[in-house]
Amino acid sequence: MLTLIALVKKTLQYIEPKDRRRIFSLVPIQVGLGILDLFGAILLGTVGTLAFKIYSNDSKPTRLELILQSVLPDGITTEKLTFMLEAIAIFVLGTKTALQALINFKYINFLARIESNLAGKLFSRLIYADASELISNKFSDYQYALTIGTNRAITGIIQSSISFVSDSLTTILMSLFAFYASPAAFLLAMTIFGLTY
Repeated sequence: MLTLIALVKKTLQYIEPKDRRRIFSLVPIQVGLGILDLFGAILLGTVGTLAFKIYSNDSKPTRLELILQSVLPDGITTEKLTFMLEAIAIFVLGTKTALQALINFKYINFLARIESNLAGKLFSRLIYADASELISNKFSDYQYALTIGTNRAITGIIQSSISFVSDSLTTILMSLFAFYASPAAFLLAMTIFGLTY
């Protein structure tokens, strides 16, 4: 793990400080998209629960229904509440999908520009290097560094690190939310998933 962290730090040294800041800002953006996804899934789950309650003619209110009815104005029926939550879920998930597409487009272009800049720096370094230094390596090593090497540095190291950190933070936040909602259900689910794994 320490070797991986050292590799990420070394790769970040070759990136401009302004771009480094943008890379670090991508983590909270990815976490925010994950939270939007979670919120939409919770809303859809709630809509499913309420719809099942309506069709099964169950008059006993759910815990969530009681919470929502205490916050919302009086006179909102279960049907209206279900429709409102469904509309909000569609809006949240639609917004998340649109934002995800826009951010991914900009993210891919950003990483491609960093990769191009890195290849340009390597090429400049080769041009101004001493002849004795140049002949110490094979031509194929330089070709690899300028093409595949820069791609692996950005896509393999930087992009993977951003995904790992943002996914880990999102998982932690989701776990905390699930634990807050129902500690017993969370611990049971973790036990079942742990044993299955």
